[in-house]
Amino acid sequence: MKKLICMVLVVAMALSMGITSAFADDPAGSATVAIEDTTGYAGGTVSVKVALGSNDGLYGMLLPITYDQTKLSLNTFSSGTFTRWSVGVKKDSAGNEIGSANAVWDNSSETDNTAHDTTILTLNFTVLAGATGTAAVSIGGEKTEAYNYNLKDITLQDADGIAIKKTAVEGTVTIGDAPVIPSELSYNWNKSLVADGMISVKYYISSCNFTPDSNTMLLVWNEYGPDMNQKGLPADGNYIKGTESYCLTGFVANGQYYTIEGEGVPAKYMSDTIAARVCVKTNDGYVYGPLLENYNPQSYCQSQISKTSASADLITFCKDLMHYGAAAQALFGYKSTSPMDGFIKD
Repeated sequence: MKKLICMVLVVAMALSMGITSAFADDPAGSATVAIEDTTGYAGGTVSVKVALGSNDGLYGMLLPITYDQTKLSLNTFSSGTFTRWSVGVKKDSAGNEIGSANAVWDNSSETDNTAHDTTILTLNFTVLAGATGTAAVSIGGEKTEAYNYNLKDITLQDADGIAIKKTAVEGTVTIGDAPVIPSELSYNWNKSLVADGMISVKYYISSCNFTPDSNTMLLVWNEYGPDMNQKGLPADGNYIKGTESYCLTGFVANGQYYTIEGEGVPAKYMSDTIAARVCVKTNDGYVYGPLLENYNPQSYCQSQISKTSASADLITFCKDLMHYGAAAQALFGYKSTSPMDGFIKD
């Protein structure tokens, strides 16, 4: 029942935009909100992250967003540690953005979310053509709402302890010159298997002739592509063998490498071909790099099992993983005549 009440309250906040909580004078706690500064260039895209520092427990929030609509256009958003966001962009009667939006979040569990020191929401903007200087993005104002599972107010505040209901917290997008992108990308590939959750492939690129940013994507093709989510791949990716399956953004700098992790690979598909290439979106289209073909969990396991330097535990893991995949092939009738553990001799 409390969950239903909370969901109704969230919807009501989003519609009325003017509720004053009955518990406003007796907040049950606080949470610290910050917006990360970022850089971009005219015609490019920027991702502005909304972070949560300390957190005494949240069950729902309404965050008014304001931004400079003469320089930025709010296109999409992505959830962070907090899921179930909805973001509505306000427009005038002619359909033009007015530099205002509302982000609404309600919890999916029956307890407060106490996650902290984490990104909870990312706002993705296009930097408009001709934009220069800086553009502000802020969250807060008198219509800000936050509450806990008991429907008591939680005060959202900035790093100095000032309530963002009174003074919005602000981030800055610095608009610089567009990077010079070569006509063809070059980089060195490395890759590894991720096995501490869903089985997936992590890609590493280094010695790049460009700097990966928010316009840099990893295009991934899987032999089992029709079963995967389609995620807006550029039409001219030029890989023919497989199906264009999905597109990833968010390369992370890690020493000499930039890393990004692919989506989880279902067990029965762990011997199927996976191919990938890096792509950069520019004002004139897309620029591509070299293709990495035929790397998948099976090829990783084959490589490790054949190494004299591999530990006994790792070899056992790889063999068990392949046996598990072969069992999934048999169960679901997928390439069961060519079991992925067929190379294992003992």
